[in-house]
Amino acid sequence: MPPALGVFGAGLVAACSLVNEFPGVEQREPASTVSTVAITVTVAGGGGDGGAGGAAATGGAGSTGGAEPSETVLAVGGRFLGQEVLYALSATTGKALATEFATVAALAYDGEHDAYFVFLADTLPVKAGARGKVETRRFDFATSAWKVVGTVDGVLLPSGSEHVSLVRNRLAYLVPLAGGNTGVALLDVSNVESVSAVVPETVDVAGTGALRGLVGTRHPSGNGGFLHALREKTEGGSCRAELTKIEATNVGAKVQPTSFTVGPAFPCASSAGWAADPKALTHLISVPPEAGSGEATLLAVDPSSGQLVTTKLVTVASADSHELVPFAFAACAQVALLGTGAGEVVARSFTEALPVTLSVGTKLSGLAYEPRQRLLLARHAESEEVFSLRAIAVSGDCFAPELALLDASRWKAPVFLEPRHVAVGDPVPLGCKPGDCSL
Repeated sequence: MPPALGVFGAGLVAACSLVNEFPGVEQREPASTVSTVAITVTVAGGGGDGGAGGAAATGGAGSTGGAEPSETVLAVGGRFLGQEVLYALSATTGKALATEFATVAALAYDGEHDAYFVFLADTLPVKAGARGKVETRRFDFATSAWKVVGTVDGVLLPSGSEHVSLVRNRLAYLVPLAGGNTGVALLDVSNVESVSAVVPETVDVAGTGALRGLVGTRHPSGNGGFLHALREKTEGGSCRAELTKIEATNVGAKVQPTSFTVGPAFPCASSAGWAADPKALTHLISVPPEAGSGEATLLAVDPSSGQLVTTKLVTVASADSHELVPFAFAACAQVALLGTGAGEVVARSFTEALPVTLSVGTKLSGLAYEPRQRLLLARHAESEEVFSLRAIAVSGDCFAPELALLDASRWKAPVFLEPRHVAVGDPVPLGCKPGDCSL
């Protein structure tokens, strides 16, 4: 295991307009009753002691350390004062629970096994054909430290967490190949202590255009599941969202030889977003509006057939182009939590409720939902390399969702932590009460 972080020298102070103090990075924080994965924040201070204000936490499963955890652990890969790090944070407060040096290429979480998959590289960014290792980890509450329970070395690496998706007992991810091509690789994670690569090592993924991400849902009964690789394809002077169907099976990946486009055309300066709906087993795609129209399109697609299931319009601020980011989905309430590069968060219910919009004032690059604390974690892109996150409380129900940005007195993480890779997990199986659409 990489060494834990010590306290950095005060001479390494990084630029950050939101903070006015320098927190030391402690080797270990006192144990907190927490368990799972998510995202990070660079808001202020070294960690809060106020709660997030969401719903009361329920007990989690898995993990080690005796007492059943009552919160969620957030796993974060990124930088701290120029050093590559892996953090564990409390989802309730943002407080650091554990830190260590690690060059994280991507993160994923498997709620079925309560396991974190950490892709580790020698250098970043990941280049075509680069190899590294994948560690399976759990958070040990008895020692307040990460525990490595399995390792597989020499595997091809993805270029980011947005290209990784977990299905049933399989970890699928897109890898950059020589010549600008893309392949899909599978790891067998049915035994998290003995992860292995599924052969053939990669299968070529069809399609042209800019690669955005990978979205997947578990097979309803057997191992594997259905995935879509999302690209943005140029058609004339505009772009379209293009999907390539991929099926993960016991014996490998099957890639549909032809791709298909969904939704209306949009300016090529814009970009589409995506999310999975584990309840309805659909893939959700957010398609930007035409220039200045102010109405994006939210699509639900059947992953096994590629057929369009439903369409909803989402009003966003009028602009010449719209960067829609990977978004979050509150599955039980069937509420999409969309984000724009301009710094808007929009809660769009699949009921006829009107969308609710919250401006966070900073460019967004991704959203993730933590269901036990009812927290939406918004990752900001201050530049192409510098990131931070903030927490948004989600409340109400599918007929009247509510969003409230939390200030640093209620949710904050270590100063100068820049979360490059994010994965959100919860070991409690998805269980939705019939007729209840509460957030």
